[in-house]
Amino acid sequence: MESEKYLRMTFELAKQAKGLGDGPFGALVVDENDQIIARAGNTTNSENSVTYHAEINAIQQAEYNRGKGKLKGCTLISSAEPCPMCASAIVWSGLSKVVYGVSISAMEEIGIKQIDIPSSAILEKSDHEIQVNGPLFEEEALLVFK
Repeated sequence: MESEKYLRMTFELAKQAKGLGDGPFGALVVDENDQIIARAGNTTNSENSVTYHAEINAIQQAEYNRGKGKLKGCTLISSAEPCPMCASAIVWSGLSKVVYGVSISAMEEIGIKQIDIPSSAILEKSDHEIQVNGPLFEEEALLVFK
């Protein structure tokens, strides 16, 4: 998998979301054949719902495309470490891997309000293995917030 290429795509999705007045977050779901099956930005403001995080939007889109509970073998790639809500959705969706850019702690350090629970604390409670790779390209990922 080309994590660098896909992460940079999520940074672009995050910039687009920010440009639309939403939170600066983007996410993709990539299948086991390295094909993008979902891409989404944060839409919490434009859709008027606190639950419309980029990761949730991408998971919903991927399930629409493949079927509920059929994301085993797929990877969620996010511009930022998934929050507790999104990490829980990752567990329930059956995703096998998570790759992310900026960490929750790094976002907090620059004043971006977060729930200070690392995604690993939730993902490791899953009944199936979820590999986690991140933070990656954190300085680049942080540029979206500036």
